[in-house]
Amino acid sequence: MPQITVDYSVELADGFDRPALARELHSAVTGIAYAGPAVCRTRFRPVEDVVVGPGDQGRGQVLVHVGIALPFGRTDDVQRRLTGAVVELVRRRVRTPPGMVLHVSAESRDRENSYRESTG
Repeated sequence: MPQITVDYSVELADGFDRPALARELHSAVTGIAYAGPAVCRTRFRPVEDVVVGPGDQGRGQVLVHVGIALPFGRTDDVQRRLTGAVVELVRRRVRTPPGMVLHVSAESRDRENSYRESTG
């Protein structure tokens, strides 16, 4: 079961449709990383304070970071293709407020062996 976490600057809250982005993320994970969409889990976490670089005071900078934890076994190439597609997807989906610079990043990793889940 892929676990997807989307951290985003609060200034972007009105700039994108989170359920629609989640569906597209699930589609990308399904198509690229060979996981079923029914098992993808996505959560969104607003971030109030963002500092970029050594001199930035958080003004004019917004970010979206997508973390994807996958079941073990995806190759480095698959993970690179997935994160590249996710960055492009976020760039298409998120409207940047005027005067702001949007920083987008994505990371894919293998889930820890200790991972357990329960449904129902």
